[in-house]
Amino acid sequence: MKIIEFSHTPLKCKKLRFFILLLIFQFILVFSSKAQSINEFGKFPVNYSEDNPILTSTLLEKLNWESIKKFCDTTKGHYVHTYNYDSLVEYAYTEQGYINHFTIISYKGSVLQFDTDIEKSSKPSRISYFDKNVWMSYVKNVLPNLPDSLQLKLDESKTILKSYYKLLGVNTRDEYGWICEYSTVGLATDRREAVIDLIKQERIDLLKKIIGYPNVQTQLYAANALIYLDYDMKIEIATYQKELEQDKVQLDSLKKIENIRNSLIESVERNIKDTKKIIEYVESKLLSKDDWNKIYKLRDSHQIVMICGNSGSYKIYESTTFDLLSDDAIAEIPKNYEELRNLGYLR
Repeated sequence: MKIIEFSHTPLKCKKLRFFILLLIFQFILVFSSKAQSINEFGKFPVNYSEDNPILTSTLLEKLNWESIKKFCDTTKGHYVHTYNYDSLVEYAYTEQGYINHFTIISYKGSVLQFDTDIEKSSKPSRISYFDKNVWMSYVKNVLPNLPDSLQLKLDESKTILKSYYKLLGVNTRDEYGWICEYSTVGLATDRREAVIDLIKQERIDLLKKIIGYPNVQTQLYAANALIYLDYDMKIEIATYQKELEQDKVQLDSLKKIENIRNSLIESVERNIKDTKKIIEYVESKLLSKDDWNKIYKLRDSHQIVMICGNSGSYKIYESTTFDLLSDDAIAEIPKNYEELRNLGYLR
């Protein structure tokens, strides 16, 4: 019996080795097919014309969206979702840890925007696309009664068009806040980020334009942005005035020196002239008495404002324009914006 058992052992080992090799081969095939699916993610259009909209169906076909969905269904750490909201459709893929990800937002069959960051691909891509025409079509659908006086022309930049209408409430929550708790971390509200974009571009004209817009949250965002810019420009003016005084002292000193070259005097005189022009320009951007009266009128209207706060979970609270634009609250506005700057929002 022992001899018979011994003689069969090599045969069993061969079968076992063959079975293991078969499993390894199957694993390689599965892995290769998954790797091939990942490489399909690199087919975003690199060359595209912004004069013609991209059809959502065409982009999804180029991406092989159906294969991506099947791949994510069977592969841990890879996720897709399709989400419908407010006549928009969002298609998104994410690899855990945001190693690879893309988002497509569609409106009525056309691509409104897409953002990609795909590294594990035969064609790595980082693309950010935004269609102004599709966006304006969406804006008209959301704000059909917006008066002509509050509408922007299409020749504005993508950032301005997007941020301005978001501040008016397009595709944003109707809430007021600085840093709010949406998930595990506090984030600036969408309208706060929108108003920050207008601050960066120094679009005081647009902020003044919407100070009377019939939405109290929008009014407050515009009002405190104007107050912050006014505060910031006064500091800038003080800096230039200090330079101006230094140049005047230098000019007086040069004029007292015998045989001084006229070119040096002329150079300082040009600096003084240029600095005065800069001061006059910045002063023209400061809030006028009429602007402040509009802000105080908003404060004294005692309207109820829905605010969100960073208190460990997303909650909405009630406040009033009187409290949010009190003297103490106005004094805190520059500090709040500096805190946002420290968090990276104003860089």
